[in-house]
Amino acid sequence: MPPISNVWKYFTKVNNNLAMCKTCRKRLKTSGNTSNLRSHMKTHNKSTSQGQNTQNTQNTQDEDDPINVDADISESRSIASATTSTSEATSEPIKRQQSISQAFTKVASFLDGGSQHSIFTEAIIYYICKDNQPFNTVDGKGFRYMLSRLCPLYKIPTRNTIKKYIDDKYDYLSMRFKEKIENPENISVTTNAWTDTYTMKSFLGITIHFLNSSTFLSGTLGVVDLNESHTADYIGSQLLNTLNDWNVLKNNVAAVVTDIVANMVKSIYDQFGRKNHIPCFAHTINLVVEKSISNSFNSMINFS
Repeated sequence: MPPISNVWKYFTKVNNNLAMCKTCRKRLKTSGNTSNLRSHMKTHNKSTSQGQNTQNTQNTQDEDDPINVDADISESRSIASATTSTSEATSEPIKRQQSISQAFTKVASFLDGGSQHSIFTEAIIYYICKDNQPFNTVDGKGFRYMLSRLCPLYKIPTRNTIKKYIDDKYDYLSMRFKEKIENPENISVTTNAWTDTYTMKSFLGITIHFLNSSTFLSGTLGVVDLNESHTADYIGSQLLNTLNDWNVLKNNVAAVVTDIVANMVKSIYDQFGRKNHIPCFAHTINLVVEKSISNSFNSMINFS
């Protein structure tokens, strides 16, 4: 097996023909070699070396850094005392203004592929995913106005670009999560079916829980549309298909937790065996409480 090039430290292989840069998340064609990847890395190395050179020549704090008021006061006092004992010709002025190269480097960092552009784009992606916001959020006038005030140099991506970034993010994270699932030999699966009261569509949610070394991890494998009758065979097949998509071996599933609805229980019995099914304790307690309240209410009506 030939040695692996060091350039792969900075890229993630998407498939046999594509790789994604870990710095700017840009996809590049590999074509069986690393020439495109090395050329792309030079653009990042160039901007990094420029920033290092300007930092070495800069002896004082940049304008973009937080200003320490106490340090400035003590510094001004020391300068004042120094000027009284020495000539003004020997004192050096404090530099506050950015150099031209620093200004151009800062502007370039907000262009597509720059470090600051990637930071802002990642923040928008996190906001949309975390708060379940629609893709057209980036087209909103209020949203665009807010970012124009916060960072005038940043160009907001279109909704289609944001959608593509999220798809790429999902592909990368799912690949990393699959790597973690490969090692555990005992995995717990939790699944539940429900119907949305507004759209009257039914779904099957599937999560897994396992130990990775000494760390407990959980993840959502998917929310599957249930387009057919909710029979035990159909639910069991959808559950197995989802597990297979994530490379979860059936033999590695130590337990499956569901409610005590008949079709859910039978689907687990048929696919994983009776001993591997665990009724959901919280669901059972909830049924006990609901039944108790219902009986108490009926008793009060009969008594009255």
